[in-house]
Amino acid sequence: MKAIILAGGKGTRLQPLTYTIPKPMLPLYDKPVMEYSIELLKKHGITEIGITLQYRHEQIIEYFGDGSQWGVTLTYFIEKEPLGTAGGIKRAEAFIEEDCIIISGDALTEINLQDVIHFHYEQKSEMTIVTKEVNDVRGYGVVTIDEGHRVTGFVEKPTYEQANSRLINTGVYVIKKSVLDYVNSYGPTDFSFDIIPLLLEYNHTVCSFVTEDYWIDIGQIHHYRQAHYDLWRKWFGNRQESIVADDALIEEGVTIYDPVYVGENVVIRKGASIGPYTIIGTNSIIEAHAAIDKTILLQNVTVGAESFLYNATIGPYVNVQAMTTYVQDTVAENQVLPQLSVKPDVSIFKNGRLYVHSSVDRERLYNALLLVCKHQGSFCLASDDEGEAIQLRKECFSFLRSNHSAVYDIKKEALPVFRYYMMTSQASIGIYIGVDSKNSGLFLEIYDKKGQLVNQLIEKKIERMYLQAKQANITTSVSLKETSIGNIREEYCDALVKSINQHVLLEDSTRIGVICSPFIQEVVELLCKRLRVHVLFLNKWEKTEEIKRIIKRNKLSFCIQIKEDGETFALYDEKGCNVNDSEIMSLYIYSVYMTKKVAFVPIPIHYSSTLETFAQSLNQSFMRTKAKKRDLLSLLGPVQFQLDAMYALCQLIELIMVQQRKISEMIQYVPHAYMNWRYISCPLEIQEQVMKKLLEEAIGKQVYVIDGLKIYHDPHEWTLILPDGHLPVLNIYSEALNTQTAKKLSAYFVEKIQEYQRV
Repeated sequence: MKAIILAGGKGTRLQPLTYTIPKPMLPLYDKPVMEYSIELLKKHGITEIGITLQYRHEQIIEYFGDGSQWGVTLTYFIEKEPLGTAGGIKRAEAFIEEDCIIISGDALTEINLQDVIHFHYEQKSEMTIVTKEVNDVRGYGVVTIDEGHRVTGFVEKPTYEQANSRLINTGVYVIKKSVLDYVNSYGPTDFSFDIIPLLLEYNHTVCSFVTEDYWIDIGQIHHYRQAHYDLWRKWFGNRQESIVADDALIEEGVTIYDPVYVGENVVIRKGASIGPYTIIGTNSIIEAHAAIDKTILLQNVTVGAESFLYNATIGPYVNVQAMTTYVQDTVAENQVLPQLSVKPDVSIFKNGRLYVHSSVDRERLYNALLLVCKHQGSFCLASDDEGEAIQLRKECFSFLRSNHSAVYDIKKEALPVFRYYMMTSQASIGIYIGVDSKNSGLFLEIYDKKGQLVNQLIEKKIERMYLQAKQANITTSVSLKETSIGNIREEYCDALVKSINQHVLLEDSTRIGVICSPFIQEVVELLCKRLRVHVLFLNKWEKTEEIKRIIKRNKLSFCIQIKEDGETFALYDEKGCNVNDSEIMSLYIYSVYMTKKVAFVPIPIHYSSTLETFAQSLNQSFMRTKAKKRDLLSLLGPVQFQLDAMYALCQLIELIMVQQRKISEMIQYVPHAYMNWRYISCPLEIQEQVMKKLLEEAIGKQVYVIDGLKIYHDPHEWTLILPDGHLPVLNIYSEALNTQTAKKLSAYFVEKIQEYQRV
């Protein structure tokens, strides 16, 4: 028996994906959907195949050729104008011998075709319709049958009242050649609207083969997405595995949450996060720190840095610009997706930080800063040493100066040093500009003369003025005593040295390693000289194993890797082993216990409960706090362990000198933490609603509402649902008595949040 594949439709319900691609050529894991139909026919011994074509037929012919690559022979029948499903078959009448099987080129199925053919002959049917029982029949042809499997009624796309059956037409048929006598030769003719009703009217034998095999029509976007997930389950079942092409380039620091599919010649840059059930098509590029979750990218897609895509379907050759957010079945093709513009009801500040991407009008922003802050006094500017940040700082400085404002530029400086300067200088408003290595974004932070982030009322005023685009009118100038950069750093280092017990510093006794940017290195050199500590600067690009070798070879007490902002750091002990965040916090607790520098230790809400246990064992006071920078600054001020890596460096040096013990020896007494962290996409506009539902479900349990929602399952197990604050993401932290339980707790809340988003 020969077969004909119907592949001429435009796929209007899948637009804009099908603007330039015919529906049968839409890829399922980098393979056109029609290829699965050809493989199914070949599997059942059907190798002579005709294909009816119309819309963008040249793409299909170019890809499949004569079919020899698949072990079949293909014959093409091209329609100048759409002839309908039956009209296309009529055009191929000479190709058909006696009986012929017809299958759609845009459906994914595992129907046993040999069983269908056997049934057709057994029933002596003139037309056999393969049907399937479904719950929702809307959008399909509905079939009613008698006990002998003969079709007694057929309604195409019925209303709710008309649907008197749950059997639908799958578009797979077996017909006798004589059926084509009923096809109109002068216009479009369709099996569903024309031929089947006509055959029933003339009492021809039309039978229904009811299949329980898998079948899905990809004619709608949610069906197209579902076909991907169904194929995945067919391949792996419930196993969480990923498929990554051999030639895909995945840079260091990329996080992949199984299962994902990464096609050939794909590039994923450092810091990107790829969530489960994401499909990345051939030749696509994911730039640094982009986050993609449950998203399908067709071929040749570029996703810009720090973009966030959730549950999206992105067509071929799309360029998603940096800092873009697209969620929930967003579909695009062959275009540039612009960054989201700022809307009046959306805050341009996120946790005290304003990201300055291309959709932000910089001159309007400078105007807003000037308009709101002109009565505060003079301005002070600084930046990190990234080229983009330096350029933005120069722009802002020029604008403020040209508007006769008192402004001083201290140029490249670490953020903690800049905050210290704000505490000790005459400047009233500090503007710090940097590049966020985690989010690959150019940012701006605004500080007051106490070195604190300006209050949220001022942020709101800046935001309002920015959105209203009002012009500043400044005519007066305020004098400002200038201070050299050298003096700023020296005063800062002097303050840090005075914060520790200098009597414990022994010359030539301590050797440490430091990894940092050049402009921070100058501060560290000055600081270590005052502390009489030998410092070895390592290349910031060194890999972990090489860092370990350098530490051991040079007998370093520890190595600290200071991040670009100068606030946060990573730590390696004397063996070169990475010290995790909980262990670093335990060292801080121990340092406070030994020196009594502060009355209590602030432990951010997402840290392990083992830290509370450790603090209690030392009789050290602690407080669970919010994790945001604004809250930590207000608790302990600008110079502190959690937001000043140079201050932390001093405290660590003091600790090992006072104790005369190695870091690995001190952290071995800290109880082991069994924690699991996951994230799930959740649009900002519904996060409050989702959190409310989670709170309602937690009635009867111990719950803390700090930053997010912390739910205790018992005294030793808890889950924290914490909004990201910048991206439409909820972070889920779980702690339990073992790793497996912690993972289960996180997974449970991931499912709950997904459920609440669908409501």
